[in-house]
Amino acid sequence: MWKLVACPPAMRRFLLGKSLACLWGALLLACASANPAFGQRGSTFALGRSVPTRTYFAAFQDLADGEYKRALRTFNREGRGAIKSGTTPWIDSICYLTMQGECYYQTGQYAAALERYQAALEVYLMHSDWMSRLKFTQAVQARGAMAAIVTPWGRSQSAALAGRYPEVVLTQQGRIDNERQIRRGGVVQSAVQFPIVAQEIARCTALAMLRRWEIMGPVAPHHDLSNDLITKLSRRKGVPNHWSSAWIDVQLGMAYAGAGKHGQAVDALSRGVTTSTG
Repeated sequence: MWKLVACPPAMRRFLLGKSLACLWGALLLACASANPAFGQRGSTFALGRSVPTRTYFAAFQDLADGEYKRALRTFNREGRGAIKSGTTPWIDSICYLTMQGECYYQTGQYAAALERYQAALEVYLMHSDWMSRLKFTQAVQARGAMAAIVTPWGRSQSAALAGRYPEVVLTQQGRIDNERQIRRGGVVQSAVQFPIVAQEIARCTALAMLRRWEIMGPVAPHHDLSNDLITKLSRRKGVPNHWSSAWIDVQLGMAYAGAGKHGQAVDALSRGVTTSTG
């Protein structure tokens, strides 16, 4: 039985300290990590394509270079081509909206940033069971010993190994059971297998909660959205008894923090730092 660092490449920098200040800084570091080598744009399934798109990930270089307007144009363009069911956005919009918000946040346009972050979280609430639809085809393997992490508050003493996590995962898009729609009328949408970069969707959900909390400050715990996020995440709609539950723990920890429940936030984030696999 190995204990692995739960965060895959795009979330690996979610490090845990002994205080919320350490947790805050660790989650901020995750903003800079993303892998541009993923799939192409496409609103229907095609071999070799996944969402968020390859162009979306390429825009992270502009973000790192401080070219926020250029990055924002890319995120806006990719967002316009996001997958929809009728007029309802799908989970890839969580990423496009969050990173639009990040561009506004980095340029001090906090009202526009908050609007995008909250829109991303509203999309999450519409699809809060998305992780239960994931079809993981490979187990997590140990990548090897992690390099010692040195921070201003000390050197990490963790004995956990870095994990080799899948980058693209298949998910079911659409309804598995259309009986009600057939009997009562409505849109019949057969389920299809669609490739997604699941770790990026989980990362952006956590980032949107972090930034929303940072912008709203003491007002955040009194907003209905804060409690709605805790309610949805507490139901843990993921793959049962699976390492991906660590992603839910990280998101739940951020939801607790945004609602002012700091003790519960630390507990959830502590669970999300590592996962065990055999």
